[in-house]
Formats: sequence, C-alpha cells, structure tokens
Amino acid sequence: MKALVLNGARDAHDMTDGVSQVVASILKDGGWETDRVTLYKTEIADCTGCGGCALKTPGVCVLPDAANEIMRMQVQSDLLVLLTPLTFGGFSSQLKKALDRMMGVCLPIYRLYRKEIHHALRYREQARLLGISVASAYDEASASTFDLLIKRTALNLHSPVYASGVVVKGHDIHRECGALIARMEVR
Repeated sequence: MKALVLNGARDAHDMTDGVSQVVASILKDGGWETDRVTLYKTEIADCTGCGGCALKTPGVCVLPDAANEIMRMQVQSDLLVLLTPLTFGGFSSQLKKALDRMMGVCLPIYRLYRKEIHHALRYREQARLLGISVASAYDEASASTFDLLIKRTALNLHSPVYASGVVVKGHDIHRECGALIARMEVR
C-alpha cells in the first residue's frame, strides 16, 4: 500500500512539519510505503486555468514544475494525506495551490456523481483521503469548516473513504494522528 503525504506547512517553524514526521512514522509502522512532499520547499506555480491538462497534454499540466510529479504520486497512492495549519478552517495557500494543480486527474467532462455534477475522473481507483489540520488551540467553528472542506474535497476526488481532524499543540500528537489513521481503516 502506498501513501502520499502533502505537507502544507507555511515554513520550517510551522508545527505541521513535525506532524508530517509523526504521520509518516505511523504509516511506516503500519507497513505503508510513504512519499512525503513538503510544499513550501517545492516549486509549484499557480494554476492558470488554461485547461491544458485536460485538452493539450491529457493528465499532465503544461507548466513544467513539481506539480506533475505530485500528481503522478497521487494517482499511484492508496491514501492521500493532506496536512495543513488550520487557517480559518481551510487549507494553507501552499496546499491549496498544489490541489489546484491536480486537475489533470479529471477529464474535461462532467457527470452525475452522488447526486451532484462533478468532473469525471481519468483513473478508476481513487485514494482514500485523510485531512489533518494543525492548530495551537482547538476552535469548534474552524474544525467544523475544515471537516466540511475535506468532505467536499473527497467528493471532488471521488475518494471512497475520508476522514478529517484537528491536532492541537500540546496534546498527544502521535495518539491523535494514530486515531485519525485508524478511522481510515488503513492499519
């Protein structure tokens, strides 16, 4: 089984970096082959919305940077872990930029999926999705917003299973991350 961990930390001082190491360790102990990408260290341009990944170079972004390698790893993964500092219930800008550039996994057509209109996907098997946000203090409104964001992202990516949670500075991060991974039925 393969996992891809996208670390959306803002910089080296962000505690999300440490959580990324904990998640990778738990997955490794569970027998997972894990790729980790620290996005603030990775050159990824903003999506231009040109549609090239759908029409000109199907499944490959026309912009020549690390996004194509990340998309390849995502397609080959059984589990996609999105790590982000909790930012008003949303993703960090680094993680959002990487997700925007993953549109190549979609076809340029729409279909009815779970009673909504969504892009059809280019590949059959989709990864499970685990969203972990990192916060210095727990905030119910932000946690609820983040859970909804992960639910909608799982719907857009056609993920068969998803889970989300907030880990809080000063808590037992290993135990909290382990519990989230266990909710994914991946251990």
